[in-house]
Amino acid sequence: MELSLSFDLLRKKTGQETGNKNLKGIMHMIEAVVAITMIMTFLLLLRSKIQTATDTGLEQAIAAQALKTADKQNLLRGYAIEEDHLGLNAQFDAVVPAEFNHTTRLCYVGDRCIGDALPDKNVFTASYVIAGNETYFKPAQILLHIWR
Repeated sequence: MELSLSFDLLRKKTGQETGNKNLKGIMHMIEAVVAITMIMTFLLLLRSKIQTATDTGLEQAIAAQALKTADKQNLLRGYAIEEDHLGLNAQFDAVVPAEFNHTTRLCYVGDRCIGDALPDKNVFTASYVIAGNETYFKPAQILLHIWR
């Protein structure tokens, strides 16, 4: 009896009856591999979305700089007060690189906007708000739309 008990203990210590434990270990490894694969897939998808979002950084920089330059030259207020979106659009022809398309819209109080319709593409819009000039109060929002 004593001999058989010690033999059973010896078998358990050497791992001959641990077949189910080995299967559990393999299942844990498979779960870990699946989890890592899911996390990596998510990170790769997230990274591709971030790259797409930063691609518009160039359009944003161009539009912001164009509006800022035009305001420093005191061009925006005159075109906005005269409601001349075509003249304003022509001013941006020299500033916006040829590889980009652009158009302007002038929006006034009451949601009245003057300008061309936008294309069915991804369009970046930069806006600039003015109150008028020194003698005339006419709030307007100048929209510069840029797309490829």
